[in-house]
Amino acid sequence: MNTRLATKTKAAIIAAAISLLALAVGLIWMMTPHGSSNDSAASKQPAKAPVSEHVLDKRSVTKLDNAVQDAVELNRESFRASFNARPSYQTDETGKRKTMSILDTDSSPWDAGTYQLTVYCMGSGTLNASFSIGEQYEDRTVSCTDDIAQETLTIRTEGASEGQVSIAPSEDSVSEIAYWINHPNN
Repeated sequence: MNTRLATKTKAAIIAAAISLLALAVGLIWMMTPHGSSNDSAASKQPAKAPVSEHVLDKRSVTKLDNAVQDAVELNRESFRASFNARPSYQTDETGKRKTMSILDTDSSPWDAGTYQLTVYCMGSGTLNASFSIGEQYEDRTVSCTDDIAQETLTIRTEGASEGQVSIAPSEDSVSEIAYWINHPNN
């Protein structure tokens, strides 16, 4: 009788051990990436968002943002749009650097008059800034400095249905970029 009970106990222990081993192998297999032509759509999603957000320290970014906000506050009646500090590049999780150009379009009506785009840059490198309203266009190179550099582009228009700001940092640029637009004879 004891032999029969001992045999059943050994069999139960062996069965439990095999089940645990199968479960462990299954878990390991599920957590390991497998390449096949039947990969799910989820596994084909683009890489994660870039790792870095700003390329200058928080104090510099805040100083640049404050400069834009101060200008806007002083010119509240003629204010059209503003954008706080954006980095000249981002770095992904592999360490690869990607220059971050800015292309902002405003498709709301632009009344006749004079408009000014003031571009701010802090850091190093240069920016190619352009401003267009309808058919009117102006561009300028901005040299970034350790303190805040700024350039103002001015356009006179008879009115248009679209305005556009384009800012392209140089490949070697390590800077933060901000801007605001006003309509001084509003």
